[in-house]
Amino acid sequence: MKKVMILIVAGILSVSLFAEKLYVGTNAEFVPYEYLENGKLTGFDVELMELIGQKAGYEIIWKDISFDGLIPALQTGKIDAIIAGMSQTTERQKAVDFSNPYLYFKSEHLVLVNNKSSLNNKEELKNKIVGVQLGSLQEEFATKLGAEVRPYNSFLGALMDLENNKI
Repeated sequence: MKKVMILIVAGILSVSLFAEKLYVGTNAEFVPYEYLENGKLTGFDVELMELIGQKAGYEIIWKDISFDGLIPALQTGKIDAIIAGMSQTTERQKAVDFSNPYLYFKSEHLVLVNNKSSLNNKEELKNKIVGVQLGSLQEEFATKLGAEVRPYNSFLGALMDLENNKI
């Protein structure tokens, strides 16, 4: 019986040691799709990619990267794939290949303001300081409205400055 257990354990170890690795980039700041919970990466996209990896025979190695760094990391081979809340744009399609969409929902720009703000519509953003996450669609949105764009590596950084009346 001991020999059988040793063979089983050896077989499991050999499979896990030689499993192909797939390095996947994400930006763990987009609840409920990808985020950190108690220091562990979780969310819909994370679970989906883990399942895809399992079905395809890959061990998923996660890389939490700033949103604006995801496409450059893919282009330079630092990661093999991206799974994140990233909209397909013409510019992004020129840089990388996208999978077929797996979520369909209407995307709108919402402008968050603090409770002391007098802003009532997006047109009032002209010449105002607007915080956006680097590389996001909101960066282009705010620029087209004539806002002074303040880019952040993290969406949470923008929220903190909004709460502190810095943007």
